[in-house]
Amino acid sequence: KKIWQAFSASFSAWLFTTPLMLFHFQEFSAASSIINILILPLVYIVIQIGVLSAFAGFVFPFISVFLNIVSQGIIFVIVHIVRLSFAIFPFIIKGDKFAAFLICIVVFLFIVLFLRNEEKELCRY
Repeated sequence: KKIWQAFSASFSAWLFTTPLMLFHFQEFSAASSIINILILPLVYIVIQIGVLSAFAGFVFPFISVFLNIVSQGIIFVIVHIVRLSFAIFPFIIKGDKFAAFLICIVVFLFIVLFLRNEEKELCRY
């Protein structure tokens, strides 16, 4: 259930930011929701290590250095996961960009309404 909640939160963020991404960058990532599920626990670990390192640095600076090295290793992994280019698709907008932007919003709103109806159907059972 927690994985589904993380996926649905990530998917909804992706769904509402994709029209802006298409408008400004002319590309979108189809796997960003799945990648976010992989990265979010790592980011949480990096934050915790950073806080621990800040407090440990006052008393034991060598522990702080070690924790920073561990944190940098995790950040290295995160950066390489994010840079996976297999899921980025170009989206070339020809003509009126604003009209294309509005079309993207309408399509995504339709998807949201469809998913909402599907969710209501699932909740009935």
